[in-house]
Amino acid sequence: ASNVVVAAQQLVARLCPPGQPSVLSFGFMEALGSTNVLPNEVRLKGTFRAMDEGWRHQAHKALTALIQSTCQAHGCEADLDIRLGYPAVNNDVSMAAALKAVACEYLGTERVHDLDIRMTGEDFSYFANEIPGCFYRLGTASPEPGNDLGTHGLHTPRFDVDEEALKVGTGLMAYAAATAAW
Repeated sequence: ASNVVVAAQQLVARLCPPGQPSVLSFGFMEALGSTNVLPNEVRLKGTFRAMDEGWRHQAHKALTALIQSTCQAHGCEADLDIRLGYPAVNNDVSMAAALKAVACEYLGTERVHDLDIRMTGEDFSYFANEIPGCFYRLGTASPEPGNDLGTHGLHTPRFDVDEEALKVGTGLMAYAAATAAW
């Protein structure tokens, strides 16, 4: 299993087209053996994200072939289940600029920040692939000193949100809907 993880990481690094962000992570490995007994089965679970759909599909095919051949070389079998998952979220440039202007007007420029590219996969991408759209992030940290609400990452067990941020977010959405020239 460890050879599969290392080989898969190397494959993605080697085949990824220049300038195409992508990430492969294995966050789950289960082997119910013992310190001196090899298990009959090892389970791996991971995720692969890419900004380009063509590269994502190419990588899935290459990973399938690599995993099958790596397992075969070690006298094992692979039962592979690659689920496509959500496409990358790609914002419409003009929509993002319009929303940023509205957000600056509503919140103040000091509270609106450009972010680096994120490897976000969301069902919103299905809509944004059909009509111009903009996916944005709403900060959820409490402004009160010593209050750690909203300071932990979204995909962590300690994630929580300062519910006052929800009022800000719904206010921004309503203001954008009422004032922007979409």
